[in-house]
Amino acid sequence: MPINFTQLFRDSWNFMRNQRQFVIKFMLIFLVVSAGMSALASILQSSVTNPAQMDQTQLAQSMIEQSQQPSKQLFFLLNQGVTLFISSWALTVIHSISRQRGMNLIVSAAFTARRFIGVALLSILSILPLFIGLWFAFGDMSNNQAPSILSLVLMIAGLILFIRLCLGPVEYLIQPVSMQSAVKNILVFGTKRTGTLFFYCLIVNFFLPLIGLQLSAMAINMLFSVIVLAAIALVSLFSLIFTYRFYSIFSNQAT
Repeated sequence: MPINFTQLFRDSWNFMRNQRQFVIKFMLIFLVVSAGMSALASILQSSVTNPAQMDQTQLAQSMIEQSQQPSKQLFFLLNQGVTLFISSWALTVIHSISRQRGMNLIVSAAFTARRFIGVALLSILSILPLFIGLWFAFGDMSNNQAPSILSLVLMIAGLILFIRLCLGPVEYLIQPVSMQSAVKNILVFGTKRTGTLFFYCLIVNFFLPLIGLQLSAMAINMLFSVIVLAAIALVSLFSLIFTYRFYSIFSNQAT
């Protein structure tokens, strides 16, 4: 049975409306973390040439040089790790609420911490091949060359793997299974359903983040920055609720 994405949007929105305490608490958590990371990023930000004054090759070279700075690498890992933990924490709470167990942030945080290493490793496993392909492509562009066949193959294979394994971290976080079982279960669930997973990935990894990017362009002063951060936090929470709803229906239909 095809998944009704329109109904998923409605259900996710209704969850936000009915669970305002959850929304407010995690919106504040996202706000505090986003503000802290933004402040840290501004401290680490070095003066670079305006990207508008660069051609494609110079921009690619600048991005590679920036990414090779230890401080930027450490900040990237810290930002991704903190964001992943909070997102996993929110998913755990959403699961608890959906199972009528209430909302206990301390218990949910402790549970998330116990499963976090596995969630992080599965997240890396799903994105690593695509990241390697993109890295090779940027490397070719920095050398004034078109992306090689190898980088294109890696990107395509990485994209397919990412789509097939995108729910692996959710399966491991929510279900009492090992990492190996989580990967196996998600691959089985996704058999002949790659199109559905692709549409989900398009919504969660492109459409909803695009809304966040559009909102961030409105941060023209301190007041608007706070409002925009709150709006982006709401979009992030909606994305996590949508992910949980999709995972629940997707896995139930496969069993």
